[in-house]
Amino acid sequence: MIQETIKLPAYFVVEPALSEQLGTRPGHQRCVVGANELLLIVHQVPKAGIPERVAIFFWKKADDTWLQPDGTAGLDQLGTLLESYARAIDIHEEELERTESTERVFHILRQSAPLSRSMRHMAEAIDDVLS
Repeated sequence: MIQETIKLPAYFVVEPALSEQLGTRPGHQRCVVGANELLLIVHQVPKAGIPERVAIFFWKKADDTWLQPDGTAGLDQLGTLLESYARAIDIHEEELERTESTERVFHILRQSAPLSRSMRHMAEAIDDVLS
């Protein structure tokens, strides 16, 4: 029987101890720790009303180098992702400051809840990397 696992970027050839912990879907944001490597799974900025999240993977190899989803070394793309979360927050704050409609305020809050939850889970995953 063939066991399916999530599709990692082609550049990621992770150790068996790491791949054994992965399921068929990326799931929640987390840090998956293997014997000598780890995989950071984070999500793109969520869109309100869309329950599916788009996962982004960062792999810390046994030699302590990080590989990004496009195969380049480093964590620049994680910084870019964090900036996109910051922009989404700024947009919600600006819209909240401009609105006078209670209905619009509730709409903004409905959009902000998944963003807040996603940011909290990403922070926990990144904290696990540092632990």
